[in-house]
Amino acid sequence: MDILIQILMAFAGSLGFALMLNVKKGHVLFASLNGIISWTVYLVGEYMLGDILAATTIASVVASVYAEIMARRRMAPATQFMIIGLIPMIPGASLYYAMYYAFLSDGDKAKLYGMETLKYAFGIAIGISFVWAVIHMINKIREELANTK
Repeated sequence: MDILIQILMAFAGSLGFALMLNVKKGHVLFASLNGIISWTVYLVGEYMLGDILAATTIASVVASVYAEIMARRRMAPATQFMIIGLIPMIPGASLYYAMYYAFLSDGDKAKLYGMETLKYAFGIAIGISFVWAVIHMINKIREELANTK
């Protein structure tokens, strides 16, 4: 039941950000679905791998691929689907606790939560970068093949 609530809240949070960021009405649902997809992949990845960085990276790759696919199908920028899809993985709680314990001068706990925050951030960055690099290479290969004809 807890997982179902998390997935529904991932959708609600993504939907809220889609509306707040003025995503076109025709794209709001598709962008919000990416929040469900990315958070579900993250939960499965963390359960199976037990590692925040790996789970976040995999979920970020899936969210980025979904965003690229939807961008082509819906003729819209991929970033609007990607940003909304990554909202559930933003490390708000761990960043808050890192700052909280730093303020209390509890270095051990601040370091623990700070490292967790960095793992989330690096996982998101690695996943996005990987997908964009692959797409860039595919486009370059297509361009080269078109020029040789």
